[in-house]
Amino acid sequence: MKNSKQGIKNYKRRANRAMKRAQKRMHVSVKNKKIGAMLNVSTLPLYTCGNCSKCAEYCYAIRIANFRKEALQAWADNTILYKADPDKYFQDIQERIAAEDKKENAFRFFRWHVAGEIQDKRYLMGMYETARMFPAWHFYTYTKMFSLVNPYYLDKPKNLEIMYSKLNVEDIDNPHNAPVFVTCLKGDDPKQFEGMHHCDGDCHKCAVTGHGCPYGEPTWNDEH
Repeated sequence: MKNSKQGIKNYKRRANRAMKRAQKRMHVSVKNKKIGAMLNVSTLPLYTCGNCSKCAEYCYAIRIANFRKEALQAWADNTILYKADPDKYFQDIQERIAAEDKKENAFRFFRWHVAGEIQDKRYLMGMYETARMFPAWHFYTYTKMFSLVNPYYLDKPKNLEIMYSKLNVEDIDNPHNAPVFVTCLKGDDPKQFEGMHHCDGDCHKCAVTGHGCPYGEPTWNDEH
């Protein structure tokens, strides 16, 4: 589903208001309808995405933000916190993971960015540091910041999967053969993705069954 120009404009207006109200505090979500029960953190789409010119019109996070005021504000708070104090941003996330890790039946999966992106080298290194602190956890994310990640991709911890996200009509710079997550646009033939895992939107199920993005398995999904 495409975002209209008006929908994107409305989102920017709402996001700007949310940033003016923002408090420098961390929001780590325990679950949501999209990915199920799994710790995750998000920032504002577009504002933290450095390579979104081709995907903004397809961005589901913009649609979520236009209808979920609480989510938008949480993403704005996280965005402002990182810009003001990157160290505290990651410290707060690490403390939340540590608290979850103490639970008897902890579900040790963490998704970076239901919304938002890897913002800069400092952010990427914070993700690497967090994964190394919790070797029993699986971390994963999607990115279009290929030029930022490529020089450091081979240094990433083994328990962090970075999925290179692309539209099926898009060529990307992927010198290290990072696993890809491909969105099949409406009207295109999905047969071209035979042999790849098909995403049905349930991240929790894939984590439990050992398939898909949490394990770095090349994956495709339908435009949504």
